Amino acid sequence: MGNAVSSTVSSDLARERSSWVVQTASHRNVAEINYSIANSVCFNRFTRISLCSQPRTHGSFSYDHFFIQLEVASTNTTTTTTTIASTATTTAAITATTDATATSSDTSNAITLSSSSSSVQQQPDRWPPSQAAPYLATASEIVEFDGADFETAIVILHSRPKFGPVIVHRLFEVTTDEDRLPFQQRIIEVIGFRDYSLFLRNCEHVASYIALKSWHSWQTENGGTLHGLMVKTLTEDVGRSANMVPSILRWLPEQEELLLPDLRALLHEDIAKRAAAKRAEAAAVQSLQDLIGSKNFKFTYKSSDTDGRQIKPTTKVILFLGPTGAGKSRIINLLLGFPAAESKTSAVSVTRTVNFYYAVLNGDTIKNMDYCFIDTVGLCDSVLTDNDVLGIVKFRLRNTIAAVDRVVFVINQRLEKPQIDAISSYVAWLHLKKYRDCVDFIMTRCEGMKPETKAALVESLESVSIYKDLKYAREVTVFGGGEKVAVSNICTVGFPNPDDYAPEVVRSWELSFKESYNSLMSAILTMPNERVVIRQEILEKFCTLL
Repeated sequence: MGNAVSSTVSSDLARERSSWVVQTASHRNVAEINYSIANSVCFNRFTRISLCSQPRTHGSFSYDHFFIQLEVASTNTTTTTTTIASTATTTAAITATTDATATSSDTSNAITLSSSSSSVQQQPDRWPPSQAAPYLATASEIVEFDGADFETAIVILHSRPKFGPVIVHRLFEVTTDEDRLPFQQRIIEVIGFRDYSLFLRNCEHVASYIALKSWHSWQTENGGTLHGLMVKTLTEDVGRSANMVPSILRWLPEQEELLLPDLRALLHEDIAKRAAAKRAEAAAVQSLQDLIGSKNFKFTYKSSDTDGRQIKPTTKVILFLGPTGAGKSRIINLLLGFPAAESKTSAVSVTRTVNFYYAVLNGDTIKNMDYCFIDTVGLCDSVLTDNDVLGIVKFRLRNTIAAVDRVVFVINQRLEKPQIDAISSYVAWLHLKKYRDCVDFIMTRCEGMKPETKAALVESLESVSIYKDLKYAREVTVFGGGEKVAVSNICTVGFPNPDDYAPEVVRSWELSFKESYNSLMSAILTMPNERVVIRQEILEKFCTLL
């Protein structure tokens, strides 16, 4: 790439090694946060937020510079123009449909905007074009990780215009303060952020985190613009940390004290909501454990991480996949007996990264067996596309583990076509038709159902084409009973929050809870003769891949 690129890579890696672990207040310019937001006309009023990019050149290599655009809608709805950072109006020829989310309306996946109608850009394959509504902004501001060079780059909020072609990858209409709040909180978390890194902390990471709640840069993936630049220079430790939310985003007490009171309140509101949700989940897990009663086998929770560093060659690895809100996190928490995984049974995805939870299993015939439960981004996510989700899961698993022992698809009773399509992509990637005895389907929300109703649900799944390729019956030892029986790789379970129902209803479901838990444990504890190989190998100690 030449001397300029070599120099850039060397200085970038120097920053990785010097600043990745040591976190101090100097990594965030709190004065920049207070000043920029206090003087912002959009931060408390924006009605549209967009994830955008422009082509950039640095030395002898090119990459895409990502940023966030905030806009305040005009009361004039007769125009058909769109503004970029309060500059010349632009238009785009776009087709297709819209995609709604639970917190806001995502009305565009890839709009090409240009200050010149003759320079419309080709849409990237990852971002299919969608219809954008007519729009005119009275105010527009930019949030971006930028500077004179990488050494001095800082995340700032400003109103300076953007010139030239701009691609809008995601666009959300914001209609209420409740819709606006999550975006505001994430903006506060990153503004004033320093230590730019092409591979670990770049402009795409920051913009994606604000817009999608996902710290991910597609340019760092295999085949991406930045991947080829960095592939031969990264260490194993830095490689494992790629696309992981950095601990720099965790506010230190002395930093919070410097924030304006209103900004502190915004930051703490989300913390309080998460704490309340965790307490509720802990209570639900404990109530379910009490109803299930004594167990012959028990997991003891140890720890968690997002890079799989604690997995050993002897660790039993269980990969959980399934649609958003199906109950993957609740099942993991119930197995662990601890609310380690953030659980929220709604259409708004909680987990937008891959998390690894470690436990030790002990029982009548098993002593100190290490397990790892992998919780993944929900399929059919409320914001990310299926290709986005698959890309995130692939990237993390390929860079972390060589194989998994079981693949568990958690589904909410019935599969719809979008879910079938999403599951099919994982079946193809992992070559699961070769590993049918490693695959289980767990159907949730079946508490209190009559046997004939459960049988009808199982029959409906057996009729789905994707399951026909994975159907498998095996002889297992029934957990809690000891006898061996032939069972299919489908089990029906129900683990609701007991506090959501009347006590007499919960008591009537007690036997159902025990049966569900026994079925779940029988599936989890049954180890096949071979493991599902992650198709792209971890290469020698990560370095060659990363």
